[in-house]
Amino acid sequence: MTQTPKISAIICTYNGEKYLLKTLQSLAEQTLKPEDYEIVIVDNNSTDSVPAISQGFIKYNSHLNIQYQLEKQAGLSFARNCGIEASKAPIVVFIDDDATANEVFLERHLQIYQDKKDAVAAGGKVLGAYPTGKEPNWLSHYIEGVFSLIDRGEKVHLFEKKFPVGCNMSFKKSVLQEMGSFNTNVKYRSDEKFVFLNLKKNKQTIYYLPQAIAYHNIDEKRMSKASVVKVSQLVGAGERERLSPNLGTLALKFLEYVFKLGASFVLGLFFLLKGQAAKAYYIILVRWYVLWGFFFYRN
Repeated sequence: MTQTPKISAIICTYNGEKYLLKTLQSLAEQTLKPEDYEIVIVDNNSTDSVPAISQGFIKYNSHLNIQYQLEKQAGLSFARNCGIEASKAPIVVFIDDDATANEVFLERHLQIYQDKKDAVAAGGKVLGAYPTGKEPNWLSHYIEGVFSLIDRGEKVHLFEKKFPVGCNMSFKKSVLQEMGSFNTNVKYRSDEKFVFLNLKKNKQTIYYLPQAIAYHNIDEKRMSKASVVKVSQLVGAGERERLSPNLGTLALKFLEYVFKLGASFVLGLFFLLKGQAAKAYYIILVRWYVLWGFFFYRN
């Protein structure tokens, strides 16, 4: 295909063989015309069957505009920046390698930039897809970030205090590159937050897209207590990296985390009184390990 695509869908993957094919298939079934978009697979030096899955998908979908990129430098920010550089479209959208997109996913991301000339970034819903069809009984709105979930209603509106999540976010490529793209010094979970805060600092506009939906596959392993603890630690560690070496902002973040830990006990009591002990326990667990990760987690 020689026509320049209007939007590039970037999938960054590291050993993501379990769900990658489903992700790719969901992007192959979009409502946009095939010539209007491209798929960019960024393999972050996987050791599983990701290369074979990618090449097989490209071979059997010759009607689609797909490219495969290998990024050997370990880290999501490196992979994301590789995808940005390789993309051909003026709009780039990211979806995780363990998520599937609804049919209008790319159409809605593209449309917001056509309808809203001030839009420089956007993000849609991320809903959980669980093996049993039901979310774990300990999950509450207050800690849905451990699964990168977001649902802000059914109307298009501006993100004010919150931001899109990395599983479902798009940008004007030119603005993203002007700001230096993703921070490769952030190894953990704050690389997209770094970008969105920079956009906010520069008074850029970020939209919420309720009809652009990514379904995040949450398997049994990810729902385990050990996984929740690890993710919570990574959140704290990521914020430490993002804010370093500014001691003032680090101190403010520490105070914020202490406050949130205290608030988690209040929320926990609320859930206990409702007979929801598991929700109470996990709210406190997450906030404790975020604070712990902020201080101690290293990898």
